[in-house]
Amino acid sequence: FYVSYYVFKTRLLRAILLSLALYTTVFFYGYLPAIYMMCGIDFYSLSGHAVTAITKSHKFLYMYLAPTVLIFLTVPWLLYKEDKEKLKTAVSFLYPSRWLIYIFLFAFGFLLLAYQSSLYPRILNMEDMMKFFSALISSTLLFIHAKILNDINDIEIDRISNKERPIAKNAVPAGYAGRIGNILLLPSLAFAVAAEISFIFYWLFILAASYVYSAQPLRLRRYYPIGHLILSAIGVSVFLAGGALVKSYEVYSTLQHREVLLYVFLASFFLSHVKDFKDTEGDRAGGVINILNYIRLPKTMAIIFVAGFCLSVYLIMRLLDIEGITTIVSVLFFFAASVFYIVTSKKIKQLEKLLYFSLVFLVYLAVVWLCQIT
Repeated sequence: FYVSYYVFKTRLLRAILLSLALYTTVFFYGYLPAIYMMCGIDFYSLSGHAVTAITKSHKFLYMYLAPTVLIFLTVPWLLYKEDKEKLKTAVSFLYPSRWLIYIFLFAFGFLLLAYQSSLYPRILNMEDMMKFFSALISSTLLFIHAKILNDINDIEIDRISNKERPIAKNAVPAGYAGRIGNILLLPSLAFAVAAEISFIFYWLFILAASYVYSAQPLRLRRYYPIGHLILSAIGVSVFLAGGALVKSYEVYSTLQHREVLLYVFLASFFLSHVKDFKDTEGDRAGGVINILNYIRLPKTMAIIFVAGFCLSVYLIMRLLDIEGITTIVSVLFFFAASVFYIVTSKKIKQLEKLLYFSLVFLVYLAVVWLCQIT
């Protein structure tokens, strides 16, 4: 179906599909396991080092990890050689500022459940890391699908507020982008199965939540604060999905401090408002309720959002037992730096960069925590 229906769309897409067909052929003729054997990896004998369950389905699908990663690394290089603008277009679908936040939540859930199950750092072995990277690939493909769906439904808004986005500027036709997004669902589901059977339930919820958030007829992002509550629920689901790789269906019962779910929800809720600053004009024209369009002092609201995020993060720090002088000072420094940036920014759209500042801050705290528990 893939080859017959999509092979003639673009050279890049044809290359990806032919690569998938090639590796499928290689596997069924038995050469892919032999190649791994030459590298000292016997997939048929996996399970000797994993601290979580490794099933036959894992062994089968893990063989595709290396080819998939190789394709993901090769495609940007091919795009760069072919046309730098195409590379920029492809990267723009990933939206690093938001994707990296979700990846952080996913890794946090994985490491926290591993630690509270007394499996850290033993879980950082090759077999369990293959489960982790399978889920990571699945989540990334699902994220791209959700963003394409959102951009297609927000095309009129983006032509006002986000003119550089590929669909808005017609660098990629909406119909073609939709087909690409639908194609990504199949490998995303395959890698979800490879990761962990319970992971599929989180995958399905995130897919459904993304659809009702962006697409007609519901398109709940139009209504404040329902859209932000959905984004926060997705953030908690990503966190739980990471934990499911460790404890499968027992994630909730394994959590020693279940209030962490509330704090993750609140941190996601406050942070989800940051993206609204660049969409004020487009949302007003597109009939989307943006709270910033009803407030005369949007920078004051930005400070409130950052304060709520910092408080939520501090409560998580207390649960992780890292609320020392250094980390408390880091929270105060982040808040002061954010307020300074908010006050001195000339354009309200620039406040979206707070997402990157927040990510750097979270990574710093994560490093502190990992150094403490290792």
